Amino acid sequence: MVGKETLVELAPETVLGYDSLRRANPAIDPWLPKPGDEVLLPHFTIVPDEVVPGITINLPEYRLYFLSDNTEGCQLQSFPAGIGSEQFPTPTGVYTVGTKIVNPWWKVPTDIRKERKLPAVVPPGKDNPLGGYWLGISGRGIGIHGTNEPFGIGRLSSHGCIRLYPADAEKLFPAVAIGTRVRIINQSIKLGIKLDALFLEVHPRLYGQEIDPLAVVLHQIERLEWRGEVDWREVELSIQEARGIPRVIGFYRSRTALAK
Repeated sequence: MVGKETLVELAPETVLGYDSLRRANPAIDPWLPKPGDEVLLPHFTIVPDEVVPGITINLPEYRLYFLSDNTEGCQLQSFPAGIGSEQFPTPTGVYTVGTKIVNPWWKVPTDIRKERKLPAVVPPGKDNPLGGYWLGISGRGIGIHGTNEPFGIGRLSSHGCIRLYPADAEKLFPAVAIGTRVRIINQSIKLGIKLDALFLEVHPRLYGQEIDPLAVVLHQIERLEWRGEVDWREVELSIQEARGIPRVIGFYRSRTALAK
């Protein structure tokens, strides 16, 4: 790190959310990092198993995935996101994009008006928290939008909406059509296989989610049809730390070993 840059300032510069950057670097003071501190940038991630063509938002990792499927083939993009607070959680479920608006006006909900002493309507511009783009989600009164408060990306920062960095909202908006499916999930544990290695990625649970972590890991190992070894000490450590960093928990044994 250079000078007095904080993790809050580093997050948008590296196109990461604040919470994922903080959890990946637990030994670094997010507000008073030391000059020369080496920061791990957690860009490598396991794609959730529920990602299908359209938009998928995985709440525990504060991340939006967009899988396009067209004549040019499938392309996967992902963006860090801000989501609903504990008081106003972003709802899970399957929805569709119902509206698309450039430079939206914001009709301020009554509870937010009381909380922040805002006018009934906020016009487009730098004071509008919706930013320059709005993708309305059917039936929920929430949407995917930009923001004028980038420090809220990667945090529980909204009243249910999904916030993106302004540049990411601008990039996503033209690629999404009305009717695009939006799947919002709460998957705090993900497993994947790459180069004959089994990876585990664990995020802190959100909104009071109650699961048996080991049971989830076992279920996903079975779903992946993994036939290699598993280091259960690494599994337990990953669950305890919940850093959101993919960790190798197993390798395929050699053909010679398997033959025995």
